[in-house]
Amino acid sequence: MARKVRQISALVTYFGALISAFGGVWGLLLENQYVGGAVTVIVTGTFVSAGGALWSSGERTKFERELRDKSDQITQLSQEAAASVTGGDSFCYLSPIAGYSMTGTAAMFLHHEGAYPLYDVNMHIVDLQKARQADAGQIEQSDWSAWSGTNYDLRNLVPTTARQWGVWQLPNADEQDYDLFFVARNGHWTQELRFRRVDGQWKQAIRVRQVTATAGSPPLYESVESGFPLNEQGQVK
Repeated sequence: MARKVRQISALVTYFGALISAFGGVWGLLLENQYVGGAVTVIVTGTFVSAGGALWSSGERTKFERELRDKSDQITQLSQEAAASVTGGDSFCYLSPIAGYSMTGTAAMFLHHEGAYPLYDVNMHIVDLQKARQADAGQIEQSDWSAWSGTNYDLRNLVPTTARQWGVWQLPNADEQDYDLFFVARNGHWTQELRFRRVDGQWKQAIRVRQVTATAGSPPLYESVESGFPLNEQGQVK
């Protein structure tokens, strides 16, 4: 359709040019005898030619805009297809469900966030209390398994779902910190999981960040339970 319109507008342009040329020849041949008629033809031809050129330009602009729109649609579809294969901007995190605050026995769930599946997910959990004890010489650093954390193969995760992943018993203490490191087909991200016991009840705080995030960029996900201790700046300690 667009091609046909361009052909018609080109014919109008050529027709206008022919009228203008005919008028010029007519004026030259008849000199001043019928100048008025020749000039009229020339002027008419000029206007027709200009109108055809204007129409042609408008249709060409419209066609180019439609072409760009189609190109953008193709690009978007390509990006959607790639995201469906890699996981796009989806991520996951680990958190306990309600009911553990008094006993410290926490049923842990993996939560998927995003519109695309996650593939080949690996999770590494580090108990920061044990890592600090190792730094202080309270745990032999040669006993790697005691403080360096453990890897878990999570395989694939379906979008917007949550599934149970084990049960944790929090220690007989007032705080417990974990750092979690995730790797999947779509990249890397980290999770800070903090527990504090306040007036005999456990409170939790979660923050998830991209590994490549720049300083000051917002986290992928953040949740601070009411009553969790904060510093003077209102941030998680």
